[in-house]
This record gives sequence, structure tokens and C-alpha cells, in this order.
Amino acid sequence: MRYEKYVSVLVVLLPLGLLIQHFVFSVAHPGFDVCGSTWLGYIRSGGLYTGELKFVECTSFPYSPLFFLVWNLFAHSTNDIFPGRVISLIFTLLSGGMIYLIARRYTKSILCAVVPMGLFFISPIVLYWSTVARADMMALFFMLLGIYLFLRGNLGLSIIVFAITFFIKQIYVAAPIAVLAWTFFRPSKIKSFYPALGYLILLGVFIGISQACTDGNFFRHVFLFPVQSAGTSGISISRAFWSGLVVIGQNIGVILGLVVVVWNILKRKITFLEVWFIVAFLVMLGCIGKPGSGDNYGLESLVVGCILVGITVSKIIDKEVLVGNTVRVIR
Repeated sequence: MRYEKYVSVLVVLLPLGLLIQHFVFSVAHPGFDVCGSTWLGYIRSGGLYTGELKFVECTSFPYSPLFFLVWNLFAHSTNDIFPGRVISLIFTLLSGGMIYLIARRYTKSILCAVVPMGLFFISPIVLYWSTVARADMMALFFMLLGIYLFLRGNLGLSIIVFAITFFIKQIYVAAPIAVLAWTFFRPSKIKSFYPALGYLILLGVFIGISQACTDGNFFRHVFLFPVQSAGTSGISISRAFWSGLVVIGQNIGVILGLVVVVWNILKRKITFLEVWFIVAFLVMLGCIGKPGSGDNYGLESLVVGCILVGITVSKIIDKEVLVGNTVRVIR
């Protein structure tokens, strides 16, 4: 395409400008983040994982501390939520770049790799969570980095990154599950045993260190409390259904991703991306009905859906045929 580069720049600048405008507006109307300030206070006082296990007062701390430790480096007080929001925005932009790089592994078209990045930036979930001082965008970036490393053939390094992602936010397990499942069903199944074992060992090491540093409270707050809360309050099927519909209905990337996946399954053209989308979508539906969950649980499904859309556009324009994780172009 003659003007491909100019169109690509426009596709990037429009949603990027919208994203920055949204962030500036949210900073002008900062509000007050009760839970964020409470959790940051735990970090600053050294009282991490010592509060009561309650959702309402935000005294429980059901997250790993990595994001909040980074936030604390730039915060002047417990009420200083601006640095946390800036961190979220930075990792949102970095995640957009990773989406582009992943899409480029499947297509030679710059434009078709930029399209999923544009869809990502203008999605309502992203526009909201990019301005909130939470770990979601930071975890999303590391998850995408792990996928990119896997597609480049660095499976061992990707497993390490996935383990780090888990300890930024625990919900991001779909990517490693999809990678290990895809590897398992390749010709040599033994290849997936060692990465899976390595992943579990890394998680065990991280949990063990965290337990030792918090007098055994880490596991109680991060794992037992969410499970107990789900058991007490119950995972609402109706909540999961309606929340899932909200995520799908508000984000065109998820809608189009679903269409592409169903179409490719019917055509029996299943690649790693279809497997990743299915796992991410199931994880979203399985977790979005529990207490404390929100539409941020659909971020991973959105990302894969956007990438699938870009690749589908590429196949339509250039008549590209996917072969494994590479591209063969038919002219």
C-alpha cells in the first residue's frame, strides 16, 4: 500500500491522543482512591499483609506488592495517587507497543500490525484502567512480553516472565496455560514438561520468599482470602454472565475476536492465538463472577481479540496464510 506508513501513523496518533486526553481529564478530576491509599499505606508503614481480612474497608491486601512497591518509590504520601496513575499509563503505552510487535510476528504489513494497537487504545476497558492506580496494566505488559518471547522461541525466558506476571497480578494465568497447552500438543510433548515444572518451581520459590518475609501472611491474604470470599459470597453465575456481556458489548476488539475465533475453528485453521483467546475468555468468565472482580478481568481477551482482528485484515488484504507461528504470503 503506497500510503501505508502515513495511515499507520494516523491510526496510532488518534487513539493515543484520545488516551492521553482521557488521562489528563482524570488527573484534573482526581477524586480519592480509598483502597489504593490504604494499600500504599501498608507499604509505607511496613505493615503489609497485617490488616483484617475484609473487602469493605480494604483492610485485606489480596495482591502481590510489586506494583505498589514501584508506586511507593514516587509517592510523597499515602494520598498521592498521581504516580500510580502515571505508572498505569506508561505500561498501557508499552502494552500497545508489545501488541504491535506480536502482531508483526504474524504479518508483514505495518498497517495490519498497527490496527490491533489502535483498537486496544480506544477500548473502554483500556481508557478506564489506564487512569487507575492498579496493577492491571503493569501485569498486562509483562504478560505480553512473555508471549512475545515465546513467539521468538525463548520458551524458558517467557516462563520466567510469566512467573513475574503472576506476582504482579494473579489473574494473568491464561497466557502461560495457553503456551504450555500449545507446546504439549506439538509433536514432542516432553518439551512442555520442563517449562511447566519450571513455572511451578518459580511460583513456589516466590511464594516461599513472600511467606518468609510476611510471617506467613502473604498466602493468607493473596490466595486463601479470595477463595474463602468466593466460597462465602458465592461465585454468581448471573454476575459472571452479565459482566461478561458488558466486557464483550463495550469492547469491539472482544466482539470481533470472538467472531474470528469461531470462524477459524469452523474452517479448522487453529493457531496459537485461537488457543490463547479461548483460554483467556474462559478464565475471564470463570473469575469475573467472584466478589471484587471487574471488567479489567477481560483485558487479556481484549488483547488477543485485537491481534486476531489485525491478522484477519492482513489475510484479507495480502492473502496471507499462517503456517505455525510464521507467515507465508501468496501473491
